Amino acid sequence: MSEQHYFSETPETEFKPRPVQVELAGRKVTVTTANGIFSPSGIDKGTAILLQEAPDPQGERMLDIGCGWGPITLT
Repeated sequence: MSEQHYFSETPETEFKPRPVQVELAGRKVTVTTANGIFSPSGIDKGTAILLQEAPDPQGERMLDIGCGWGPITLT
């Protein structure tokens, strides 16, 4: 597995964005992901469980940093 990430200073792999269809909060949506991020092909098992089991966020702000393409924030 490559050690390259989107935040690598000089990535050696080509940037390849691609559309991915997923279901978030009961809605089918298409998101654009790319190589070098966490789980670029869809929602990983851990995130799927978190989205099913976690309580609704409280307050007006939420921080979602370094979480792949953002399924938590988008949900």
